[in-house]
Amino acid sequence: MNLPRRAVSWMIFPFQDLEWSLVRIRDVLLPILPNATLLVQGWLLWPMFMRRILSAWGIIKVTPPKPHLNADVLHCILRELPMQDLHATVLVCRQWAWVTQTSLYSSVSLDTTLKNAPLLARTMSTCPHLRPLVRSLTVMIGADTRDTTLVDWLHLLPEHTICEFKVKQIACQEDFASFIFQSPFLRSVRRFQGEGVFLRKSEHLESCFMLPHVRGISLFLSHRIYEIHTISTPPTLTRLSLILYEYLPTTIRLLSAVGCQLEHLDLDMGNRIMGEDETGELLHALEKYAHRLRHLTLRGLAIPEAPYLDPIGRHIPSLEYLHLGIGTFESTLFDNLPPNLRTLRLEGDYRVDFPLDELEDFILRVGRGESQCRSITIFFVGIHFCDMSSYNDLSEVCHRCGVDFQLQDWLRASQWWDH
Repeated sequence: MNLPRRAVSWMIFPFQDLEWSLVRIRDVLLPILPNATLLVQGWLLWPMFMRRILSAWGIIKVTPPKPHLNADVLHCILRELPMQDLHATVLVCRQWAWVTQTSLYSSVSLDTTLKNAPLLARTMSTCPHLRPLVRSLTVMIGADTRDTTLVDWLHLLPEHTICEFKVKQIACQEDFASFIFQSPFLRSVRRFQGEGVFLRKSEHLESCFMLPHVRGISLFLSHRIYEIHTISTPPTLTRLSLILYEYLPTTIRLLSAVGCQLEHLDLDMGNRIMGEDETGELLHALEKYAHRLRHLTLRGLAIPEAPYLDPIGRHIPSLEYLHLGIGTFESTLFDNLPPNLRTLRLEGDYRVDFPLDELEDFILRVGRGESQCRSITIFFVGIHFCDMSSYNDLSEVCHRCGVDFQLQDWLRASQWWDH
């Protein structure tokens, strides 16, 4: 095929605008190609068609287009990655770094004991566009932290962004709670969790119940807070979890203030044995103020002098989940369990008699349709050096009656607040 010299010169010499040059070449080739219409229909666009012809002749080199992902699709993919992979993803390119910011900063964790703590504090202080991305915030204050420099940026976080806030303090002398509770972002928090020695005064405890939108509060009270002056009642609060160093009258005060709206209550009474008057006072408060509970946990490190929770099912008939500690119950518990109870978790000890026969009778009643219980778990002290054959027999009875049964080490019960 003899092409005009003008067309050949346009193909040989480099051209600045490739799309314009391809159009000019098309005008030259149209008179000499008899089936131009069919070729247009097959290749759709003449510029793409001419690119392929010139590439076949070796005049130009056609590179495939770079792969590209829509930002929304890329975000959906990246948010499923674990945090360590997100750190690598942000280094791929500028587009990926921009999309990764939403997932990377949605959950921020500050540990003052780590070397990168100053870098995180400086980043959040100097980059205001990152602060609204935070949805979950965890702060761990180490024992060597003496000032609020590393947590000053908490005051810069905007309202109506953070839904979950967890703080744990190891430093025993410094008061970080008074400083942190002044942060505006706390007004939007839905779930608040304070551990360690973070709460040390009654004002700190009162501040936890002044969060207007909080739905769940989990607190560890290491200090003896005996008096509370004012307790607000957050309208959305339905879950309260308290781990006490020892039983305090403060518990009754809290139940009287917020118990009527609670659906989920966890109480760990600490390592002091409660007296008969204290156990009676607690049981009366549960019946009077927390009668709407569906989820209840009552346990402690100390074994009470006498069981006192056997009638708990009559006092709170709405229970669907019940977890009781070592020595807080005996055989009559199973006669008083509410009919709507679906999950039962009990703690046992080889030094304390466990009502196995009465529990088996209850499981048989479940098999006859007299109860809706579908899950039973026993946390046992001494599971590794005691004869557990009777508990294995109980497992077979549960299997026949359609009840899920688990026997676990008592140390696993330390995770009760996650259930």
